[in-house]
Amino acid sequence: MSVLTKGPERRYATALFELAQQQKKRADVEASMAVLAKALEEAPVLASYLKNKVVSVADKTQAIQDILKTAKAPELVAKFIRFVGCEGRLSLLPEIVRAFGEISALAAGKVTVKVATANALTSAQRKEIQAIATKLAVDAKEVELAEEVDADLIAGVRMQIGSQAWDATVRNQLSNLKNQLSN
Repeated sequence: MSVLTKGPERRYATALFELAQQQKKRADVEASMAVLAKALEEAPVLASYLKNKVVSVADKTQAIQDILKTAKAPELVAKFIRFVGCEGRLSLLPEIVRAFGEISALAAGKVTVKVATANALTSAQRKEIQAIATKLAVDAKEVELAEEVDADLIAGVRMQIGSQAWDATVRNQLSNLKNQLSN
């Protein structure tokens, strides 16, 4: 997860999450949304299909319903997909699924920390960053690192937890120095 998703997709995901909790079907809904997330990840053409304005809402809805049927999704998810379709928002489904995953992880106390470094982390570096991230994410029950290698950083580390970011990279320091010298 990166910075929490905002916008209409977040509102739809929040509504589904809250309904799932109220109806005590959170685990089933989370499992169904995980199936949708996997389908969207494994078949990028599905996301394109949902965004295609030529394809009817009924056909898009049926395609998603077929995926959910094989996953034995609860009726709540099927109704939610029909509602999103009626609202003309099926093109947002990939983002809604992603936002739902973020909300679900946060509710479970899971936090993903995005870590960018110039080179792949060694196991010792990973443990050290994991310990720092665990201290920073005070309310988290579980902290997961999402590692990214970006050679443009030159050296150092950049971490992001939700909307907070820490940048201790050489690239950032050089940029700050350049700004100070040019002022």
